Amino acid sequence: MIPTKAAFTVATCLTMLASGCSGGRTASQPGGSATDSVPAAGHREKTIDEQSLKVEFEYKSWTEVQARVAEHRGKVVVIDVWSTSCLPCLEKFLGLVELHDSHRGDVVCMSYNVDDCVPMSKELQTRILEFLKKQNATFENFVCSDSSDAFYEASKTFSIPLIFVYGRDGALAELFKDDLKKYGREGFGYDKHVAPLVAALVEAPAGGN
Repeated sequence: MIPTKAAFTVATCLTMLASGCSGGRTASQPGGSATDSVPAAGHREKTIDEQSLKVEFEYKSWTEVQARVAEHRGKVVVIDVWSTSCLPCLEKFLGLVELHDSHRGDVVCMSYNVDDCVPMSKELQTRILEFLKKQNATFENFVCSDSSDAFYEASKTFSIPLIFVYGRDGALAELFKDDLKKYGREGFGYDKHVAPLVAALVEAPAGGN
C-alpha cells in the first residue's frame, strides 16, 4: 500500500522532483497531450474500432466524480484510483481496461489519478497521459483537482490502490482496498475479486443488487 498525508506527498513529489513538482493547481487546468513513449506495466494492441477513440483526461474533484457516477445510474460503475508512483496500481490497471472491453454497454469504467504534485507539471501530465495511452484507456479518465489529502478525506480512505464499485442503483456496492487479513499479501485483484462482483451486479436489476 502507498502511505498518505505528509509521507505520501513527500514521497510522490520527490519521485517527480525532476518534473517540476511544486505549488498548487485548480480543476480548470487543461490536460496535456503526449506521445506513446513510456513503458507500461502491461498493455494490449488496439482493435480497429479503437483507433478512432481518444485517450484523454479531465481535472475533477472527488465530489465532481461522484456527480458523474450519478449520471450513469442504471449501469454498474467502476472507479480505479491510482498514481504513477504506485507500482501495485500500475500493475492492476490493465484489469480495468479488460473489464471495460468485456462489459461494454453495461459497465462504465473510470480512472482517477491522485498524483500529489501541485501545480502539475507538463512533464507529469505527459507521463499520466502516456501511461493511459499505453493501456488503451478509452474510458473516462480523471485527475484529482485537489491535493491527495483532500481526496482521502472526502472518500474516507487512506491509501491506494483503491477500486470503487457502484451498482445499477448508484449506491456503492464495494470498496476494494489492500486489506492484509482479507486478501493476503497479494492484495485484491480484478480477476479474483472485482470482475466476479461486477458480473453479478450486471445481472442484478437496478435497485435490487
